[in-house]
This record gives sequence, C-alpha cells and structure tokens, in this order.
Amino acid sequence: AGDPMAMAFLHMAKTPGVALLSWVTTTPANNSKGTYMALTMLIQAVREVALTLNYGVLLAATNDHALRKLFIRSGFIPSDGAMTHLWSDIAAMERPHVLGPGIRTIDLQGKEADMHPLFMGWWKSHGWPGVSLAMLPPTGLLAERNDGQAEAVAWIYFDNSSPLAMIEWACSNPANTPKQSYAAVCRLVQAARSLAAAEGCKAILTSAQQPALVRIFERHHFTVTESDVSHLVMVTGLDKVGSNKAGGPTA
Repeated sequence: AGDPMAMAFLHMAKTPGVALLSWVTTTPANNSKGTYMALTMLIQAVREVALTLNYGVLLAATNDHALRKLFIRSGFIPSDGAMTHLWSDIAAMERPHVLGPGIRTIDLQGKEADMHPLFMGWWKSHGWPGVSLAMLPPTGLLAERNDGQAEAVAWIYFDNSSPLAMIEWACSNPANTPKQSYAAVCRLVQAARSLAAAEGCKAILTSAQQPALVRIFERHHFTVTESDVSHLVMVTGLDKVGSNKAGGPTA
C-alpha cells in the first residue's frame, strides 16, 4: 500500500440510476503529474463502481478549472456553469411532514409521469434543455394555486447511506408573475426542509444559478459554500437509466 494521493466520495441516491461524485481532493504533497494521474484513476474507479451498482448517470461539480477539464477528458459533459452551491442544517425545530398550503408531493416515476412534458416546457421556456424523466427522483414537490394551477416544482434526492438530502431542478411556471414565482418557490423550499426532516436528514444541499434563487435559499437558512461552480454529467450506461423515449439523460 502506498501513500494516499487523492480521494472522493460517491453519494448513491435512493433514486435508481443516479449518483453524485463529490468532495474530490488531493494531497498537497503531489506534484502536478501525480495529481493528474491520481484523479484520472479515481474518476475511472468511481465510474466502474457506479456501473457495478447499476447507477447509469454520474453527476459532478467543481469550481476548479483544471479539475473541470479532467472531468471532461474522462467523459463528463458540462451541463451548467456559474452555479452557486448552498447547504443548511436541518434544525430540530423543523416540522416533519408539514408541507404547507398549496404544496403536494408528486412522483413522475409513477402515476404522474404524464406531467413530465409540462415541466420540460417550463425548463425550455427558461432557456434550459431540461431533465430526462429517467434522472428525476420519485420525490417531487409541486406548488399550486387555490384553483389547482401549477406554479413551481422541485425534486429531492435522498442519499442511501448518509443523512443528506439535495434539492434540485427547481423551476417555476413561466406564466407566473415574479411575485407568484417568489412566493411559490419560498413555499417549496420550506416544504423540502420539512420533508428532509421527516426522512431523518441532518443536512440539505442545493445549487442555483439565478441570483434571485440564491437569495431565496439564503432567506431560508442556507449558506453559500461555493460560487462559479460547473456542473457536469456522465452517462455510464443508457440501459441503466432509461432510453431516448424519456428524452435521453440530460442535465
């Protein structure tokens, strides 16, 4: 056994098929060549582990330009740039299962799969290609008006081995007024915290590109941890996450 040169952690979502590569770091004693070789081997090993465990999509994020290039050389595809990462403790005062008015859970992997085209339209209206149905977790949160009109949506990933949750893919109805979108997203964030508490989570992570969304998270007790972060995705096996009939894995 030699001296450790690099390490990373792989968060395996309870959602079949999606894993997150995070907390990548190297020992300061490495030279540049040693760091490059260690990270290349590490990423390849993570890919093999993901495939072995039937996780067909790997997500990664970094604000290090050299690491971003290495991810791309290893088969990752950039999906978003200039992202802000935030996190929050799940305080004991959170009220588990209390989702709040006008909030309900949805499962696009089940009976509400026919809602996916609606949300794809929202993402595209905001200038984003959207997320494949195969990549979405079964736990979604939908904010609605009193008349049943959908106002905003977000999804929660739960780690299968640590008390960690992630809020992702938040989007609002492009027909909303700015005031309606703000109120709906605020309700979603609070509901996500309550749902995470109900699942026994101790912390919740998220990311956002729009400054307005970052401010909403900060007002709900999230703290910025990184800025100017690039998000990347690697499809390790299409057969593990669905086919192009779901739009193909995109991020």
